[in-house]
Amino acid sequence: MDGLREQVEKQQKIISRLRGEASQLAYRQQQLDSEQQKNKHEISVTAVKVTSIGSTTVNLSDAWGWGFSGVMVRGSGALGPA
Repeated sequence: MDGLREQVEKQQKIISRLRGEASQLAYRQQQLDSEQQKNKHEISVTAVKVTSIGSTTVNLSDAWGWGFSGVMVRGSGALGPA
């Protein structure tokens, strides 16, 4: 009986440690996902390729200001108006 109790205690410690590690990994994954989404959004807002005037890169706000349609802006790889 004592042997079983010792095994149960060891397994409980292992389970507790693994849950803690899983929690830390999940938290770090959320941070990385958030950072990646932020970087992706920043890239799409800062620049858009405009092929009708060459391969010039213009600010997304300028493209909207010049009257480019949503299809043109999204087709260039941008997400849309900020």
